[in-house]
Amino acid sequence: MRLRDLVARPELGLSVATAPSAALDEPVLRPYVTDLPDPSRFLRPGDLVLTSCLWYRDAADSARFADALADAGARGLVVGLLVTRTVPAGLARACARRDLPMLVIDERYSFSAVCEAVLAETLPAPATAIARAARFHRRLLGAVGPEDGVPRALTAFADEFGMACWVLTPTGRVGGAAGTPPDEAAVSAVRRAVLPGRPGRHPVVVDGAPCSAWSIPDGPGSPHGHLVHPGRPDELDATTTEALRSLHGVLTLQLELAAQRTAAERAAVGGLVALLDADAAAPGEVSAHLRVLGADPRLPTVAVVATIVAPAGTGERAPGGAALPLLEELLAAPGRHLLGTVDDGADGVLLVNGATEADGLVRAVHAAAESWRPLLRDRRLLVGISEAATSVSALSSALETARRRREAAAEAAPGEPVHVVSGTKVDSHRALLSAVPARLRRTFGRQLLAPLLDYDALHGSDLVGTAASFLNSCGSWQRSAEELHVHVNTLRYRIARIEQLTGRSMSSMHDRVDLYLALSCHDEADGGRSAG
Repeated sequence: MRLRDLVARPELGLSVATAPSAALDEPVLRPYVTDLPDPSRFLRPGDLVLTSCLWYRDAADSARFADALADAGARGLVVGLLVTRTVPAGLARACARRDLPMLVIDERYSFSAVCEAVLAETLPAPATAIARAARFHRRLLGAVGPEDGVPRALTAFADEFGMACWVLTPTGRVGGAAGTPPDEAAVSAVRRAVLPGRPGRHPVVVDGAPCSAWSIPDGPGSPHGHLVHPGRPDELDATTTEALRSLHGVLTLQLELAAQRTAAERAAVGGLVALLDADAAAPGEVSAHLRVLGADPRLPTVAVVATIVAPAGTGERAPGGAALPLLEELLAAPGRHLLGTVDDGADGVLLVNGATEADGLVRAVHAAAESWRPLLRDRRLLVGISEAATSVSALSSALETARRRREAAAEAAPGEPVHVVSGTKVDSHRALLSAVPARLRRTFGRQLLAPLLDYDALHGSDLVGTAASFLNSCGSWQRSAEELHVHVNTLRYRIARIEQLTGRSMSSMHDRVDLYLALSCHDEADGGRSAG
């Protein structure tokens, strides 16, 4: 079928925006619906591309989109204006520059009618197969847009072609399924084959049967997930292959739209977290933010902070927020509202509104530890969980507590792939301090160390550093003196001055503990690393 033939059919609602006359006589081989900014990797020469222009942000996007289609050998472009209402700036000019025919479809008409018209001419199949393909495309296009579009698209394919299919999320879980749902063995087999984030199409054997896992792209980053279906690509007939390509395109669009919604939600939650970190907002302001984000300020909220780090204490982290989707999938439950974002330090921050106690969250995280091993590889998931804040005025403290406990998790159990620190698991002095309100910790540190800080400021000395060195060397005069590059007698003089100023004795374990904890609290407020 030629482009000219499509334009000549009034029931399709097509009009020519720009096109060289000869180009309208070129045959169209396949329809392809997409809203990716660069769909070239999925196109074949002779394709007619249909788009709603959701990829458009500025005029430069128009040139990139037109170039991608022309370079892939697309036969033409059909633009729908139901969403954007106007043709993107510069698109007609970019298409004319590349001799790419551009058609516009009247908003009263559907892409599905155009797809059916092309498929009816191009699929070498009997009438029943054509009717099946037409029904499938109509249902598939109807799935675009709604938040349940992924399961609707999968169901459309399973109903028409009798093949169970499902989507594996980047976190290794089932994100939607149609037909017979996969069991844990099937999920594990696919997870091993494609994770972490391998693009392309991968053969997988599930229960002795061949399957394919097809990555759903996310621009230059890791895939949005993988479409899993029975059979290998070279074993499927032409009709099924084309249907799978269309399903893959719609899933790509759906998950990209979902990712955009998630990014907007993350940014909004980030504003609330910044407000809590400042610890200066009135309770009414925090309540207003929670309501705007769909949470109920009258319900208790548990703060969860997590990150994924490399082994051996290198401090290297996975891409920012890699831990967040893991926790969101795991902790989602009826009656809970999850507010997630990524902070400047690449920690995933999750406020679990409606969680009455933290113990259940801790158990849920530990229960998933074994299934997360393939995702983590040799990295570690570190999680800090606060107690439930029963009022919005306690939410800032809960968030800080969760952050402190995440830091404490990094210092404990280095061999564990998943380590959680909460109020029910206290295995270090830092974990213990994390249960103490931040203001109380700072007050304790300042009060005990004030004489030393004042003396250092007045005389340009470093009695605070001397105390930290002496305590960190377990009271060894020789080791501490070597570390400070002073004579042992000089160190003894300084320690005597510290004891005089603070009224604490370095020969008393109780006094040593007080000073050590005060130094830990001071380091936290000052950003230093003197003690511990």
